[in-house]
Parts: sequence; C-alpha cells; structure tokens
Amino acid sequence: MSTTLAVEVLAEAEAMGLHLRLVDGKVKALFAADDRVRVAPVLERLRTNRDEVADVLRRRADAPSMPPGVQLLSWKLREPPIAIERWSVVNDAALFAHNTLEQLEAALAGKNWLAGNWSVQELVERLEQVGVVVRVEADCQRGLDPTVMTNEN
Repeated sequence: MSTTLAVEVLAEAEAMGLHLRLVDGKVKALFAADDRVRVAPVLERLRTNRDEVADVLRRRADAPSMPPGVQLLSWKLREPPIAIERWSVVNDAALFAHNTLEQLEAALAGKNWLAGNWSVQELVERLEQVGVVVRVEADCQRGLDPTVMTNEN
C-alpha cells in the first residue's frame, strides 16, 4: 500500500469513528465493542498495511514547522481524550495541534475569522493543554500587547 492509500484507509477508519494511535510502535484502534462487525473490513485493511499506516501515524505526531514568529518550546503531546476549555474534547492531539498552529498563524496575520475568532493568547493556551508549548515574538503580533506571549510554566 502506498502512503496515499494508507492516508485514505486512515481517513475512512476515522470517519467510521475509530480512534487510531501508535502504542510502542504498534497501531491500536479504539472503537465501541458493538461496532466490531461494522468496522471489520477497514480493520482488515489496516492490519494488512500496518507498516504504512504506522508510518503515517508516526509522521502525524511529528512537530510541524512553526508559523513565522512562533518558536516551538516543547512538543509533548498528551494522550487523548483531552478535555479542552470551553467544553472541547480532543481525540487526536496531533491533528488538533496542527490545526491550532494554522489558526495561530492566521490570528498573527490579523485574519481572526480564519483563526476561529480565537485570540493569540487563547490559541497559545489551547496548544499548551495538549502538550505543545510555543512562544510568540512580540513583533509578530499586529496591534496586540507588545509583550512576548508564551505558555511556558
């Protein structure tokens, strides 16, 4: 199976409600016991191509490049599910972190609608809740508080 097909199988599995993660280098799938028959075909495709699927999951967990003006201080993703402020629960920490970094980049560019109308500080705090610590340089924050924003402890 190619990487493209592995990504497609993962997307299909996740659309069916399976939560996939790597545990000690092995692909683990979490799903409701009563869904076993329904998800059996996709589980078989995942098993048949476990090396490629594991590689895709491994790459998902790698830290992405940071938006301009954002310095990665720590990338230690927590195990899902992760409760996020404002009644959010994260089941895929890597995907959440990647998307939140994109929102942070939009917020820093003054495109708040693309940032989900989250402030830079809120996005920085949301990242911290899943285990990603970043620092936003003061000169990157258009019209924002001229202090360095960080979520370091």
